[in-house]
Amino acid sequence: MFRNYLKTAFRNLSRQKIYTLINIFGLAIGLATCMMIMLYVVHELSYDKFFKDHDRIYRMAVKANISGDFLDVAVTANPMGEALVREYPEVVSRSRIMPSNQAVFFTIDEKSFYTEGLYYVDSTFLDLFSYNILMGDPASVLDEPHSIVLTRDLASKYFFNEDPIGQMIKMNDRINLKVTAVIENPPGNSHFDFSCLVSYSTLLHEWGRELFEDWGSLS
Repeated sequence: MFRNYLKTAFRNLSRQKIYTLINIFGLAIGLATCMMIMLYVVHELSYDKFFKDHDRIYRMAVKANISGDFLDVAVTANPMGEALVREYPEVVSRSRIMPSNQAVFFTIDEKSFYTEGLYYVDSTFLDLFSYNILMGDPASVLDEPHSIVLTRDLASKYFFNEDPIGQMIKMNDRINLKVTAVIENPPGNSHFDFSCLVSYSTLLHEWGRELFEDWGSLS
């Protein structure tokens, strides 16, 4: 009986070719749209899920009402993270993250480049966020002031096939940085979009520790 139903259906479809084509085309468009929406949703829900222990990582933010203006931004006072680690045993680590608001000027062996995506981060950053370290000592890559970690693409752009570890980069014609590691590029499904990481202690060294111990300074 089912076979007869199929024969009847195909016979009707063959008699109404235009109607059949319109329906098949509409069905194909609907299925393709559903698949695209599903892929988009899966991608959005996967953000930063590749980090080890991602469910234990939190971002500090500020919500405030300043003279009637509501502020909701992912910044906090510089001493906040250290205070939380000290006062709450549940907080086992922290890292400040300060993206550069503009491109920086790098000089390497008399060759100069403008580079975007520089982040200043604490030495704990690569402990919290499990990026694959391709070159360098994971235990100490951001410990010292004036240390810089390059992504794979940026290391290839600057040094080609040379070993970048230990090489010097001058930033903005003023600050000498030493390459201590190369890490894998951040994937597309991440809130971080950096090309290089500079040790946060570089800021302390250049601008003075007092500024970053002030509860009025933000990062």
